[in-house]
Amino acid sequence: MGYVAFVLLIVSLLQVAKAEITEVSSLFETKLSEYSERAKELSKHQLSPNDISQLTEAAMSIIDDMRAKTISEKLQCTSISLRYLDGQSFPDMSRHTGNSECDQRIVGFTIASYTLYRLLDKELVSAIVQKSPLELVSILRELDVFFKFVSAEPQDFGHGVFREKQDDTVIVFATNDAILRIMKSLIYQNFLSKNRVIYKMSRVTSQIANAGAGEVNREALEGIVSNLKRNTRDDARITIYIPKEST
Repeated sequence: MGYVAFVLLIVSLLQVAKAEITEVSSLFETKLSEYSERAKELSKHQLSPNDISQLTEAAMSIIDDMRAKTISEKLQCTSISLRYLDGQSFPDMSRHTGNSECDQRIVGFTIASYTLYRLLDKELVSAIVQKSPLELVSILRELDVFFKFVSAEPQDFGHGVFREKQDDTVIVFATNDAILRIMKSLIYQNFLSKNRVIYKMSRVTSQIANAGAGEVNREALEGIVSNLKRNTRDDARITIYIPKEST
């Protein structure tokens, strides 16, 4: 193959990849918008069992899409596990010392979104819908960023070794450097672009992050969900601010 033909092939492949990414993003935004509008409408009155079922199925459809696109198609595995380079399980807060307050909140967000990836299922989604349907809008966006993090191309963020495959599991090395180079950039791109000053994490992820590493199991998450109120406004939500020049 000649040089010009090779360059044209690469350009063509990049265009296809960009189109696929745009298509996936567009589908996510469309389905999330549909869920959000329906949730706003239904939040004005007492939810019926049918309302709960419809919203739960809509939210699960979005989660299933994210899992399929990231885990099955892009990473070609059945599960994801966050660890450190020495094989130890994530999170371990002793690996994240010396961070600024802002950077430590990025670590907290990573812990919380990983917890949701591991524990969030249809039963918990239904419980969240019953308590606060609109809470899921923020949670779904946060999960979207988590899936972008684990499937990121590290070289695009100036990072080195980031993933390896062991049998049917992809190991993601969630080192402090990886989180502050990749997750921090993704949070800025997805939550803090367009001149937004801060991002307020959802109430669920905020409480998981506040609980500390390793303290939120299934029972604890059920407790967090059971205490949700219908109104999504909450001064206890963790705020993240990233100066543009630091990304």
